[in-house]
Amino acid sequence: MNEKTTNVLYYCTFIGWIIAALAGDANASLNHKNQGFVLGVAGLLLGVIGNIFWFVPVIGVIFGIVLNVVHVVIVILMIVGIVNAVNEEDKLIPFICSFRVFNE
Repeated sequence: MNEKTTNVLYYCTFIGWIIAALAGDANASLNHKNQGFVLGVAGLLLGVIGNIFWFVPVIGVIFGIVLNVVHVVIVILMIVGIVNAVNEEDKLIPFICSFRVFNE
């Protein structure tokens, strides 16, 4: 895989992230790797939290609405990351740019 494909795969599910990390281009951007991982973990955690509070009558409905809005924001941020990767730009995504999981 070339660098552009690897960078795009970092944003596509955890399976895509693992494939990009193992079989992708070694020169791929560390920013895309970090951002894809943080967005994936955030989506996963929000899903787990949503499922826990879903059973509580009133709080579950309110929490569900808020979490759905946050999930939409995460999808929008993933799309922004994919567009940046396709355009071969190494820009940081708003809101998550301060989270660093992988360092050089």
